[in-house]
Amino acid sequence: MVLGSLNDPFITQTIPAGLPLSDGFAIPFRLRMRFNTIICYHERDRSSLLSFKKGVVDPSNRLSSWSTLRDCCQWEGVSCDYDNRVAALDLSSYNHLTSLRGEINLSYLLAIEFLEVLYLDSNDFERISIPSINNSFATRSHLPANSSKLSQLSLSDNIHLHMDNLHYWPSRLPALASLDLSGIHLPSETNWVQSLALLPLERLYLHDCNLTSSIRSLQYANFSSVSYLGLGLNDFGHGLPNWLFNLSKDLSDLHLSQCNLRGQIPDFSGYRNMNFLDLSNNKLEGSIPDWLGQLDGLSYLDLSNNSFNSSIPSNIVNESSSLRYLDISFNELSGTLPKILGHNNSHSPIRKHISGFWLSGLKVFMSFNKFTGQLPRVSDGVQVLDLSSNFFSGPLSPLLCHTESNQTVLEYLDLSNNFLTQELPDCWDNWKLLNCIYLGNNQLFGHVPSTMGSSLYNLRALDLHNNGFSGDISWTFHSFPFLVLLNLGGNNFSGSIQTLWLPENVMVVELRSNQFTGNIPSRLCSLSLIVLDLANNKLSGPIPPCLLNTTNFLEFPGERDSANELAFPVYVIPTSHAFMKIELHTKGQQREYDKILKLVRNIDLSANNLSGEIPIPLAKLINLQSLNLSYNNLTGEMPDQIREMKYLESLDLSHNNLHGNIPQSLSDLSFLSVLNLSYNHFSGPIPLGTQIQGFDTWSYIGNPKLCGPPLLKSCTVEGKTNNTEQVEENDDGAFLKSLYLGMGVGFAMGFWVVCGSLFLSRTWRHTYFQFVNGVFDRIYVIVAIKLRRFH
Repeated sequence: MVLGSLNDPFITQTIPAGLPLSDGFAIPFRLRMRFNTIICYHERDRSSLLSFKKGVVDPSNRLSSWSTLRDCCQWEGVSCDYDNRVAALDLSSYNHLTSLRGEINLSYLLAIEFLEVLYLDSNDFERISIPSINNSFATRSHLPANSSKLSQLSLSDNIHLHMDNLHYWPSRLPALASLDLSGIHLPSETNWVQSLALLPLERLYLHDCNLTSSIRSLQYANFSSVSYLGLGLNDFGHGLPNWLFNLSKDLSDLHLSQCNLRGQIPDFSGYRNMNFLDLSNNKLEGSIPDWLGQLDGLSYLDLSNNSFNSSIPSNIVNESSSLRYLDISFNELSGTLPKILGHNNSHSPIRKHISGFWLSGLKVFMSFNKFTGQLPRVSDGVQVLDLSSNFFSGPLSPLLCHTESNQTVLEYLDLSNNFLTQELPDCWDNWKLLNCIYLGNNQLFGHVPSTMGSSLYNLRALDLHNNGFSGDISWTFHSFPFLVLLNLGGNNFSGSIQTLWLPENVMVVELRSNQFTGNIPSRLCSLSLIVLDLANNKLSGPIPPCLLNTTNFLEFPGERDSANELAFPVYVIPTSHAFMKIELHTKGQQREYDKILKLVRNIDLSANNLSGEIPIPLAKLINLQSLNLSYNNLTGEMPDQIREMKYLESLDLSHNNLHGNIPQSLSDLSFLSVLNLSYNHFSGPIPLGTQIQGFDTWSYIGNPKLCGPPLLKSCTVEGKTNNTEQVEENDDGAFLKSLYLGMGVGFAMGFWVVCGSLFLSRTWRHTYFQFVNGVFDRIYVIVAIKLRRFH
């Protein structure tokens, strides 16, 4: 049965959300056909679907259309072909509120003669049943035994589905080419493996199926046609199954991520057609074998998060390599890299489809290793390069300053956390497609070359923090119209901040720990900022009240589509690596934000020479999460409107000249976890409330006129309590003291009345001890009689 061309306007392709692309899992295409003019008049198809529905528990009434509509081609999840026959059924659910439960009776579904696609994943079915061939619904419907045309079946993420009969029912599916059982605990016996091996399977998904090394006893399984095998998230700590090395020579995709693999990389060199190999997040060690570079068709290789401790084979990343994606980050690899990294773009097609996603250019991730030496030269075909957190040294020029071609495709460059030195090279004309540049935490110095502003038109993120850069940069960043993130913190940039022009799309600005002077420019208020960090500069003047106009501080993260612009490079890479990241000082700590950066809302203006009062509009930034105005010369009172900052988690106003009472509304901030009001001139009682009084004394120290818990100083005026609560507290304390004193005296009197009488009177003493001995004798006799009865 031909379902139609993929270019047909009635057919769309979707990828299920249960196994995200970022995990490297590939899912077959789903065919969802919508033929509004087709009518399902075949009674056998209709009755088969209704019989199947009888075993389904549908608490959310998802299948209501199955009862109200005559035309079954318009039923929920049903798709028909051009011959008016049911060809696909997709009842997947990615919302637990709409999950179906009950029984999957395959007998009824196999009676649908032309059914080719069946997706029931991410529901909560408990059992799967199929009667014997002689008693099956299909046989009683006059269909030949084992005549099913079903080619794609997904039952993944039905976590309560019992699969005890897995050795039996697959034999009824002679045309099955793709089977997904991911997320289902499969039996520890091996007979089901042989049953699956008898099918013409091309794609087999067994991710997170509770498979262990116990199934390795099976020596051979004839999966003669399998090209994709997904075994990630299982426990093969005692070795891979032996049959895994006897698969079809056409195997192209092998997923073994998070399988607790140990020792050396298993030898898969016999699979010459290997295209995709994922061994990430295991406990592999030793060296990376040379045979990986000899697999001519290998396009995707992920060895990240292991313990490899050798140098990297030169044939993996040289000009003749076929790789399009290489991730060896988070290992202990050392040595130097080849002089030329990657293949030339002209040696391969522009885009290549690999295991469910498209790649164009080479993506290289080598962060968090121990590589040394100078940076390698980058070939024209490298699109993403992450060499961060290594021990590279020397200048950037070997990597950037070669002029053999002006058709480079590099879009992402991360060299942060190394030991790079010298000035930035003046050869950015060769890298016009760069989107993100991360050079933070190195030993670079000098001025930012003017060619960065004129050449990098597409730049979206620039991070130069914690280096030794200097000079005036007022002219530079207005030339980057798409700039979203700018981090220049920890350098020696200088000049008036009034002359710094930023593009209107910028959302994250960190300029802390430089030498900027002047007043905070009001044009910052027109930007869609989510992070503004100007701390530790030489800024002066008042805080501009117009910050209220910064819309991202007013709206809850996620309410605006523009907040999602932090997802950002125009390409999508199937990896956990974040393409927007920054280190922020918040809550008294320095933390790196990447995936959740778009949800952060921070303002830090601390350690400057700002003056004037805290603007009332600033206190109305309702979704601000962190506000730090410490170490300035701010005066006036704390605005009572601060209660409107309902998502505030950290507030630091220390080391200013603020005075007056702390507003009672501060206790309404239920998310507040860090508070520092020390070294001001606040007076009066600290507001009552569990949230406020839960902070220690360091939050309030240096305010001599402040009183009340948690400070030891009580709120009294001329010997009288300052409020009724303090009076009641003192009264309660006096009552408790009297109570405890009375209890102590009473106990002492009672004790000496009894014990003194026994001590002074011999007759009373003998009588007391005779009574006690008599009680013990009676207890002994009773226990002895009870025990004797049991014997």
